[in-house]
This record gives sequence, structure tokens and C-alpha cells, in this order.
Amino acid sequence: MREFMEVAPARELSELRASARIRVNGWATVRQTASPAYKARLFDLSTEGASLFLDDQLPLRQTYHLTLGGYRNGRMVEVQVQALCLHATLVGASGFKHGFYFQNFRQGSPSDIGAFLG
Repeated sequence: MREFMEVAPARELSELRASARIRVNGWATVRQTASPAYKARLFDLSTEGASLFLDDQLPLRQTYHLTLGGYRNGRMVEVQVQALCLHATLVGASGFKHGFYFQNFRQGSPSDIGAFLG
């Protein structure tokens, strides 16, 4: 039987993003150039970043290409962004919760994120 110990971060991670977060049930693809893509579950989203659950822990402080998708107000929304992975925490059987900070948009604009948030 394995046991996991959760270490409390020095600063509350939920406070790293200044903009309001909304809970989103969606999907995501996470990849780096010339690397295989990871499937992820989109957990929350703001204009500055997103939280994703993955089965594997990604290296921190690296830039990833994210494709975020989900349904909002009865229509499918998909956005592609570049984001920096700031933290990853093991959350039991749910996998690793990763925090990403958006760096710039590959397609679309902040209004695309607004389609999720609106």
C-alpha cells in the first residue's frame, strides 16, 4: 500500500491568479514541440490561466501548447494558447493538478477565453 503526503505550499496557490476563476468541465491537450501530446481534464479557467488534471506530472517552469475545449452556453468552444506550467500537485486518484499561466495566444484572442467565461 502506497501513502502520499501532501506538502502545503509556501504561498496559497489559489491566489496566484488575480482574475476570477470559473469551474469548467472540459478537456485539453498539452504538448511541447516534438513531444507526444497528453490528454487532460480542464478544471478551472480565468483570463490569465487554467488548471488541468493529468495522469502524469509535467516538468515545471516549461512552456506548453494547450488546446482547451468544452461546452459553454450550449456551444462548443476551443482555444489554443501557449502557457507556462507553474505548479503540479498530486490530488489522490484524480491525478496531478497543474497550474498554467497563459503567455500568448496562438490563435484567437482573449475574447475566445471570454467565450468560456461568459
